[in-house]
Amino acid sequence: MMAKDEILLKKSKSSDTVRFTVLDFLILVLVTVCVVGIFFRGKISSYFLSATASDKIAVGFVVEKVDKSVADSVKEDDSLYVGEDFFASVESAYSENSNFVGTEDENGDGVIDTFVSSYEYDIYGKLIVSGRYTDNGFLADGNMYLTVGKMLEINGPGYTLNVIITEIPRK
Repeated sequence: MMAKDEILLKKSKSSDTVRFTVLDFLILVLVTVCVVGIFFRGKISSYFLSATASDKIAVGFVVEKVDKSVADSVKEDDSLYVGEDFFASVESAYSENSNFVGTEDENGDGVIDTFVSSYEYDIYGKLIVSGRYTDNGFLADGNMYLTVGKMLEINGPGYTLNVIITEIPRK
């Protein structure tokens, strides 16, 4: 009787082991391919990869019709912020008279006079922005896509500017 019990005990132990079959292998490969596809196709990859690869580019900008004092206050190496977040530093900036043409009734006689304002200036220059190129454009600091024509309200040391992006270099 002992031999029969030992045989039954051996059979029950061998049936408790898990066998890895070809079907199990195919299921694992399929699940792995799906996870990798979701990672690279979805937005998950930009979340994980945005902190790793970063480029610094010089973005062209213009600010239109500001006072001379504001135009003179923009200096190279100024740190600029969008809200509370650091956005860029000024690489170069220069100002020109905007030659704004205005009209007014100077004498009160009902005759409209045309004049050129010498009080308004345009600021042109380059900003150094960190970020990376993606399929959708340049992603600045992982949270804002920059496009030509985009208008941003930027805060600098003692001034606030409405900047229009005029140039983004190609990769």
